[in-house]
Amino acid sequence: MTVTYLALGFFLLTIGLSALLLAAAFWSRHDGRTLLAFGAFVVLYGSGLLARSTLLTPLLGVPFTAPAYTAWLVNYWAPVPALIYTEQLRGPGWLNSVRRLWQAWIPLALALTLADVFLRRPGAFGLAYLPCVIVMLLVILPQIMRGSRANVEGRRIHQFGTAAFLLSIIIDNVAALRWPNIGMKFEAFGVTAFIGSLGFVTGRQFFARERERAVVEHEMKTARGIQESLLPLGGLSLSGLQIAARYVPMRGIAGDIYDFHVVDDRHVGVLVADVTGHGVPAALVASMVKVAFTAQHASVAEPGALLTGMNEALCGNLTGQFVTAAYVFFDTERGELRYSVAGHPPPILWRSGTQQHVELADSSGIFMGLDATASYRDRRLSLDTGDRVLLYTDGLTEAQNTAGAFFGDSRLREVFARDARLPAERFAAALLDDVQSWSGHDVNRRPFDDALTIVVVAICG
Repeated sequence: MTVTYLALGFFLLTIGLSALLLAAAFWSRHDGRTLLAFGAFVVLYGSGLLARSTLLTPLLGVPFTAPAYTAWLVNYWAPVPALIYTEQLRGPGWLNSVRRLWQAWIPLALALTLADVFLRRPGAFGLAYLPCVIVMLLVILPQIMRGSRANVEGRRIHQFGTAAFLLSIIIDNVAALRWPNIGMKFEAFGVTAFIGSLGFVTGRQFFARERERAVVEHEMKTARGIQESLLPLGGLSLSGLQIAARYVPMRGIAGDIYDFHVVDDRHVGVLVADVTGHGVPAALVASMVKVAFTAQHASVAEPGALLTGMNEALCGNLTGQFVTAAYVFFDTERGELRYSVAGHPPPILWRSGTQQHVELADSSGIFMGLDATASYRDRRLSLDTGDRVLLYTDGLTEAQNTAGAFFGDSRLREVFARDARLPAERFAAALLDDVQSWSGHDVNRRPFDDALTIVVVAICG
């Protein structure tokens, strides 16, 4: 059997190490932890088979008793990753039996290992250890077989591997009673078949999930491309205005949207809106907001009427969601702006003459999409050359750093005081850089906790 143990040991080591490499590559996902537990169990059991093969002892130059100690060490510790793997595959079990068992097995394995070392006898308490193994098998095998998540083919392979394992144990015990000196053990074949069935089903489920994840990621990428196509490309540069915009989705796609109604170089309306929630549902509603905004071309110069019309279009078409929005119409010919707000963070007007900021908040109405009869009013303010207006979503002021503090309005005012003379494009870039450096978030490596939109409008005269 020494050659057989050697072949099976190297075979299982190959499977186990492959699983560990996959676990390292996909550690951030749930599959990574499942593969780690499976790989650790297979590597331990394969090492135990190699230890039983006397062919390696002279090659490694280890003491004659070392293989026996190694085999028992594997017997003690291999059930730990096997039980953790079962929990990852099937859950904590009835009354948390699987979880409680591996938690109790760790001190048991440690005690048995120390007993072998101090008594200088491998398997010193082997007879006492056998009932523990029986209990473990009674817990783990039904959990693996019970209501497997695998398909019909996967369940049959599970059943085949489990049957081969149990049959090998029965044959070995019967043979030990009838022919105690036969020297042949079928347990290694049974466990190898059992491991092979688990590995096949685990690998098949893993690669199936990876294929599904790749499809979802492709669809999300496509959805993001569609959403970005709804947004204006960059900003605007008109004779009396400079407009710069920044849009940073939380993950892939989000519910923020901004858009413009350009009448001519002296007259333009700017909308910034935010849909509650995240992901695909919010993005779908954002596309509806885009359509509703585009349809209000007759009310471009009347912010209150424009938001009222959008609200009427959105009510009845949203499922448990609502929309906040701020709309500002710039008329540089008359030197004024008109604005209206629907439950949105108020835009900020920075006065170049007084070096003070003004919140455009006194016309705020309720969220859009809640009440079809809601109406929104607008207000007017004068504009001077050098003034600028910032429209934004709450992802800006509610960006958090590692300590949990918010970026807040005070830091926003500090940016205005420091960079108010910058051109609109450079101001928007500086503001986004400030938020990123302060919060520790990054557009690519560490996404923000919420989508973030910035639109800066500078009055050039």
